[in-house]
Amino acid sequence: SSGINAEYGGRGELSHCFPLVIGSRYNIPYLLPVRGTGHRVQGEVYRVNEEEVHKMDQLEGHPDYYMRLLVDVELPDGSVTECFAYILDRFKEDLLERKYLRFYTKEDSATYVTREMRKSDENYLPDVLDYTKAHFGSEKI
Repeated sequence: SSGINAEYGGRGELSHCFPLVIGSRYNIPYLLPVRGTGHRVQGEVYRVNEEEVHKMDQLEGHPDYYMRLLVDVELPDGSVTECFAYILDRFKEDLLERKYLRFYTKEDSATYVTREMRKSDENYLPDVLDYTKAHFGSEKI
């Protein structure tokens, strides 16, 4: 369990296309900040308070690994709301050569290696991060 106290808010779909890919030796899903590429990714929307956002930031490695950015999400009733998403902004360009997913499925997650199963002394971040890039210069994509 992640230890995050969140209220399920339903399904949502990004208002714009972005690439969602699987990368690293641990088969982790990554949303990349390349608007107009990929799909209008579908996922779940949760409501959290500020304290829980801070916990999520720690879990997701914001701001060193992922960046937490605002995205527009269309809800099933057609309304659009802003939501936080964790984006891999300093990604290696070869991630754009991978298959773009519309959503992350149970089948996709079958090859995911959980944190508990990873080697604790193994740094996999160079698999996906380009440290020569600067962090994304905006709070919204």
